Amino acid sequence: MGILAKIKKRIYRRFLQEAEFSIDGQRTGGRPYVLYLGNGADGMHYKAAFKQRRVEGRELSFGPQSTICMALQEIGDGKAVPVVNGFDSAQAQFTGFWARKKEGGRWLWYSQGQGWQPLSADMPPARLFLDGDDIGELFLSDTPFVVLQAQWRHSETGEPFRNGYPMYSNSLMAHAFGALEGHTYCNTKAAYDNAVSNGYRYFELDLAFTEDKRLVLCHGWEEKNCKCIGVSYSEEFAHMTYERAMKLKAHGHDIMDARQLYREVLKRPQDVYQVDLHVVHGKALRQRIHALLEDFCYDVKALDRLLIQVMDRKMYRQIDAVYHFKHYQYLAGGKIHMLDHVLDFCLDHNICAVALRSNFATPETIRKIHNAGLYAMCYTVKKDADYAKYLLDMGVNTLCTDYVTEAALEQAKDSIGQKPFSAVCVKGPKQTKEKTQPIGFRNDGFDRVPANPFSKEDGGFAGWHLRLAFDGSKYWYCTDGLYHGNIDFGDGSVVEKYLFVEGERMPQLIVKEGMTAELVAVWEDSGAE
Repeated sequence: MGILAKIKKRIYRRFLQEAEFSIDGQRTGGRPYVLYLGNGADGMHYKAAFKQRRVEGRELSFGPQSTICMALQEIGDGKAVPVVNGFDSAQAQFTGFWARKKEGGRWLWYSQGQGWQPLSADMPPARLFLDGDDIGELFLSDTPFVVLQAQWRHSETGEPFRNGYPMYSNSLMAHAFGALEGHTYCNTKAAYDNAVSNGYRYFELDLAFTEDKRLVLCHGWEEKNCKCIGVSYSEEFAHMTYERAMKLKAHGHDIMDARQLYREVLKRPQDVYQVDLHVVHGKALRQRIHALLEDFCYDVKALDRLLIQVMDRKMYRQIDAVYHFKHYQYLAGGKIHMLDHVLDFCLDHNICAVALRSNFATPETIRKIHNAGLYAMCYTVKKDADYAKYLLDMGVNTLCTDYVTEAALEQAKDSIGQKPFSAVCVKGPKQTKEKTQPIGFRNDGFDRVPANPFSKEDGGFAGWHLRLAFDGSKYWYCTDGLYHGNIDFGDGSVVEKYLFVEGERMPQLIVKEGMTAELVAVWEDSGAE
């Protein structure tokens, strides 16, 4: 960590220690406090607000656009606790504060007319506190602290705004710079130029690290990754050097290094980028962050156009200990059952977005993320524009995609939802090809599971598993009401395929109109498809 970064971290910790308070709500004593969070603010007007009313503010900056604005107000013995706003934003208009507090390790939000409420999809709207409002009522139940989180609307569009807005004003993100010539996982200059010509302004990219400590844009050179990028694997790749890496051709095109990326970033100041470092920790992760900072010449304005994706809490802390990036995104991935804990961690650390697999997106999940004041990103929609439209209409802020463009979205239809569909019965296991004629389902909540037309000498029939194909991938309907891919099953799995039995009423399912699904027979001797 640089000297300046260390000083800023020290000031930040001291500020919280003086208040005997930390963002996760742990206190050691003292008076109650209000912690004001700028939530994307880029400055403070001290004399007119905070300083005049004896509220201690801190503006911690790693550069002109990487600012953490916060302030602390000690609550006295009187009952009146007037709200004070001292935050500024060059891009947005202040609309008020949301109030939250931590209780039992979970964040609660102060709602309109119903007091403190736990975060949920259907929670009442959060109450908006304005400058001068009295919040004394929030401390009536011996509450030790309250966080007031600034809320904003964009000056031009009027849309809700918080830290990360330049990224999430884009509905589509080009996955690995987007598909090119029928290939994905490109990460090449050729793919980038093609994506720009297709109208993209938001790009996902993968960074890999060579043995001689250089960052290059590549999904990796392990054997499985070589298949993704169209490269013949060699055992020499276990000791990949920068010189060898730059000679690789991803689907026939030259790859880039991070220094070349920086030059492209400077050419297109309106573009923004999500950086995927993949799962890495410790010294290896710190080396990558130092290399990224050096390759970007410590250019704060350029670094502020990067969204750094973290895979877990440890990874976030280790990155932030080296450099505080303005924008972070937490990859929830397949851990949808841990979403509440993910959201709490994001709120604890000013992380602005959560990334979900697209097959896990439901209206309830997206509402919960939005109710936490966060953005929702879904990945990866390959080429189905109808599916992309369905997710965006649901409220997803940004989709990572290989092929879907804004032009394709304009032509998309409402073909995804609780639509009629058909299914064929498959005998199983995998080597069996026998099927029945398609069965029509109205998908109105009154369909019944069909009888089994098959027999098997060495096992009794147990029921059906339902398998659907979306956007070129296959998913199983599971006991949590979501669709899971094969990657989610195995040792330690917390999900199970739902077992439909003959005559059971089928739930209404999210499908594509006219699609054909498969009811795969499950036999008691194997339980396998």
